[in-house]
Amino acid sequence: MPGRTGSNITAETTVRLARDFANIIAIKEASANLDQMGAILKHMPKDFMLISGDDALTLPIIAMGGAGT
Repeated sequence: MPGRTGSNITAETTVRLARDFANIIAIKEASANLDQMGAILKHMPKDFMLISGDDALTLPIIAMGGAGT
């Protein structure tokens, strides 16, 4: 959670990790950045899941193709 840790994993890094490591199957995304989430959803592997880390954004994330909370 960038708001609590002061850091953020970029969409590019998330997608690279998802592609390069079979044991990484999902990300709990809590950046509150819908553009970043959209980029992950667009480029992630087919069997990877983007999960909402923010209850208020669950519906928009599901509508974009995310896996829920």
